[in-house]
Amino acid sequence: MTNLPFFSVITLSYNSIDSIGRTLDSLINQSYKNFEVIFQDAGSNDGTIEKIKQYLEQFKTASLVSETDNGIYDGLNKAFTRVTANYVCVLHADDVFASDDTLEMAALKLKESEFDLAYGDALFYSKGNPSHIVRHWISGDFTKTKLFTGWMPPHTTLFIKKEIFKTFGHYRTDLKISADYDFIFKILNSNELKIIYLMKPIVKMSIGGASTSGLKSLIIILKEDFIILFQYYGIFAIIPLILKRMLKIRQFMIF
Repeated sequence: MTNLPFFSVITLSYNSIDSIGRTLDSLINQSYKNFEVIFQDAGSNDGTIEKIKQYLEQFKTASLVSETDNGIYDGLNKAFTRVTANYVCVLHADDVFASDDTLEMAALKLKESEFDLAYGDALFYSKGNPSHIVRHWISGDFTKTKLFTGWMPPHTTLFIKKEIFKTFGHYRTDLKISADYDFIFKILNSNELKIIYLMKPIVKMSIGGASTSGLKSLIIILKEDFIILFQYYGIFAIIPLILKRMLKIRQFMIF
């Protein structure tokens, strides 16, 4: 087990006292222990920081920084400066891993052929109730042609080799919600990466996050997604923009 990839799990939080316990337990319960946790808090004042501190000694390696930031992606960029592992993944304070062997499964797959990027599926649950699944995002196999159809794997299911960030840079901070879409689109358009689809749910995510918070967030997403897609497709960006929304309908219909 000692030769398997070493993960950095980044967990962002802000006044997450109602949900951070579930996330911490999910990390603690992972059968694969060769990972570090990078807690990046945005200045919580509701007890979140104190809760995280209670768990720090239970991890092989963990660090906590609490400071104000300019949004989710600024927080992620700050956290990346502390990454020491081979692969990086994100588990937000409202989320949990889909199973207790998620990291072990991913590590075994990544070791097989030294993949640059792995991704899987995501489950969405009703806020506060991880057992009530309301949406299933099945990613499927990757081909570059799928990008024009609006296809994209869920950001929080990705395991990304650290060197990719050195090549492609970090997240744009001028985008409020879609900077992860921009980053993933950029790296998937590369011809140099070795990618694997894990074919399993990686994470359970809470409905009500930044990208699933109703009409206001939808308007921001549409605007930012169009800005991103226009860079690649010009006026034809409207096609993947529409198809991306249509693909999400099927994720709800499964349930």
